Amino acid sequence: MGADHIHGLFRLERGKIMPRKVDRHWGDDGWHEVEPNCYYGPIADKIALSIGIELGSNDHHVFLGRLSEIATYFLERHGHRTERFTRAEARAALEDIRKSRSYSYASLCSLNALAESYLVLPMAIATQGLTFESGQMLGDLMTDRIDPTYIEQAVDMAIQDLKAKKGADHKREIYLAVSKLCDLYENLSGKPVTHSNKRTDLSYIQEPQSEAGKFVSQCFQLFDNSVRATQISASLRAYVQWKKK
Repeated sequence: MGADHIHGLFRLERGKIMPRKVDRHWGDDGWHEVEPNCYYGPIADKIALSIGIELGSNDHHVFLGRLSEIATYFLERHGHRTERFTRAEARAALEDIRKSRSYSYASLCSLNALAESYLVLPMAIATQGLTFESGQMLGDLMTDRIDPTYIEQAVDMAIQDLKAKKGADHKREIYLAVSKLCDLYENLSGKPVTHSNKRTDLSYIQEPQSEAGKFVSQCFQLFDNSVRATQISASLRAYVQWKKK
């Protein structure tokens, strides 16, 4: 059986409460073309002014170039390859494969990129040292010559690995972009990065409230405004802790 049958494995049953649907992203390798972004001078000037910096002509171009570099770095990685999917989506896809007992090359190729990545080490273990990069394994997979029992073992190991991981899905590319923006902030302002979620009325909110935090948040509004304030705050907190070491 190929990938098409998997979509119909689970159907809503009348009168029963079903769990929230998880998208399996069948056949999605995670690569999507990044649309070009333009950052106009007035926007860059506004962001700089938010931290008390009035840019001269040369500084303006340097800042604009650095901002664009960080944006490109982030957009090339965010939502691409394994970062595009959640652990729940990867696990759901692998569990569907397991329930259908469909271990053909076509079915394995239908997995989303994160689910596929979780199979690499288990497949090496189950097949006694061969890896997905091995020409022998690739050839054996393509011609369905690998014992399905080995693939089943690998799928089971991958599912257990995903079950064992707890907490939020960490997006490393967000942290790395935040770190680069923090370095840029320190170079521009000459001040160390601090982080706080406390407003002047002493109440706490999700959006970063320090000067550096507001600077980073404004930059992300340009890059991708779907990045949550909690993700930016978590990355800022990690950056500040790292700097203290």
